[in-house]
Amino acid sequence: MTTLSNVKKLSVIAAGATCLSLGAMNPAQALNLVSNGGFETGDFSGWTQSGNTGFTGVDSASANSGNFGAFFGPIGTPGFLSQTLATVAGQTYNLSYFLKSDGGKPNSFAVSAGSEVLSTFTNLAFPFTSSPAENTFSFIAQAPSTVLKFAFQQDPAYLRLDDVSVTSTSTAIPTPALLPGLIGLGFGVLRKRKAAAMAGAAES
Repeated sequence: MTTLSNVKKLSVIAAGATCLSLGAMNPAQALNLVSNGGFETGDFSGWTQSGNTGFTGVDSASANSGNFGAFFGPIGTPGFLSQTLATVAGQTYNLSYFLKSDGGKPNSFAVSAGSEVLSTFTNLAFPFTSSPAENTFSFIAQAPSTVLKFAFQQDPAYLRLDDVSVTSTSTAIPTPALLPGLIGLGFGVLRKRKAAAMAGAAES
């Protein structure tokens, strides 16, 4: 025979399971910290250009996905494209990007996060195309902000960049804003089952 006490215990367990399952249904979404990483604004909004900015821009021919990508063809000296990201000191992040070279030498390309150089290429052959999956690197943030910086030079042709992404590798738990709702739903289940049990006991 199921007693009111047993029903209450089972309801508490069910309520807790409901909260946990709802939390599991809302996994952490990887947030890209890079603003305009796909250059879909059609320009360098969100980025800072410096050094040799000759023969640089954004067009549809440079896109890996979406409608736009960036192209770089500085001659003689390198150009730079940078962005300051909001990071957490000591936390690990993943950087990925798409890179393509039209060929021709000399050319060079490098990317750094803070003081750490993550990747360098020199005199890329033609054709050279790498997907974001192939160009994925990890770094540990050293401060509350990290400067992501690309350096490039392509004398006879162009380098093309797209789909720049920096995401945290940490796993988030359900946000505090969701917890009251989850807890309330759990107690709602408890009250409903308790009321049903009391009604059943009154009938018997």
